[in-house]
Amino acid sequence: MNHDISNANDFLTSSKKSVIFITLGTTKVHILKENGCVVANCHKQPGKLFETKVLSLSTIIESLRHAISVCKALNKDIQIVFTVSPVRHTRDGIIENSLSKSTLLCAVHALKDEFPEFVSYFPAYEYMIDELRDYRWYEEDMIHPSKLAREFFLSKFLSSYTTADTQDLCEKISKINNNINHKPRFPETEAYRKHLSSTILAMLEMQDKHGIDFSSDIDKLQNYYTSTNVSKDPIV
Repeated sequence: MNHDISNANDFLTSSKKSVIFITLGTTKVHILKENGCVVANCHKQPGKLFETKVLSLSTIIESLRHAISVCKALNKDIQIVFTVSPVRHTRDGIIENSLSKSTLLCAVHALKDEFPEFVSYFPAYEYMIDELRDYRWYEEDMIHPSKLAREFFLSKFLSSYTTADTQDLCEKISKINNNINHKPRFPETEAYRKHLSSTILAMLEMQDKHGIDFSSDIDKLQNYYTSTNVSKDPIV
């Protein structure tokens, strides 16, 4: 975790113009009893070590305002995009969840109005609640967005924040990923060899044109082919 934080800090300070996406989930926080600090229980420690608290609107705005100032100190050209998670915290209660999400939305829009030059909002929550109302957009737990819903969010996100060229690139990467994850019924056939060959050539082209590293995926496909075929010759 510390390594990831260090990498993120290096990226923010070295990139000319960076974008940070901050997703807010709930106004409920865990406080470590031994020191009174607000923490994330990432290591699944016993609940008895913590007490919970619901943050007020003013506290949330002030905390996020401080986070924004820290980000701007690292990189003055940074852009910040807030989202509110559409995943409902039903364990806290349906009414409590609605109040929590509403408070987060108020906080985000207050900051968006305060810093219109570099703070924006992506309405994932509104898409889920207002547009994707049918249960087919949810997983079996009726809480988390389904794969179809996630693809819908991605489409909306790309159209809002990326150029046509980037969207075309993402489509090509998605096709490559689908080909990588394809599980053949007859891996020993010439047709599958051609499938692997075209996929690897597409990855090599992507590496050459866009600097995207597919080396581990290329090795994976090559190793899979040689382990399931009599021929040990390279695919390409």
